[in-house]
Amino acid sequence: MALNDLGVGLQFQGRLQDAREQFEHTLRLQPDYTNARFNLGNVQAALGEWKEAAASYRRVIAADPADTASRDQLVAVLIRISGAAVSEGRVTDAAAAYQELVELRPSDSDLHNNFGIILAKSGDLAAAAAQFEAALRLNPGHQVARRNLEAIRKKQNQ
Repeated sequence: MALNDLGVGLQFQGRLQDAREQFEHTLRLQPDYTNARFNLGNVQAALGEWKEAAASYRRVIAADPADTASRDQLVAVLIRISGAAVSEGRVTDAAAAYQELVELRPSDSDLHNNFGIILAKSGDLAAAAAQFEAALRLNPGHQVARRNLEAIRKKQNQ
């Protein structure tokens, strides 16, 4: 715990590399210490190491599926991963991130809508339509999802 606490203190001082070293050292000594794993994920995210941060949060969630803080952080990281993938033209990677997002937050209509947009960009119109329909089941007033579904149906009928 002392090494983890030292890492937290270093993180608050903005010494992210030093904090990471403390969290990694803590985890070498106690690999199942989820607080240190969560804190390592936070430092990795702060350093822009999105894939590594996602892996850290996933390990915490695997050890404690009820850990909402790790789930929230993983959602934020996956959104960043997906955004970067879309901007770099890696639609398949973005779709994989959104698949995990809708599994983490199945009742989030916006995530379903965004997943549908990515699937439409990849050319999978049937899967895109299914995501827009899911968004509308969750939120019948979701006008963006409704317009997106109408556009997909129009393309499917051409």
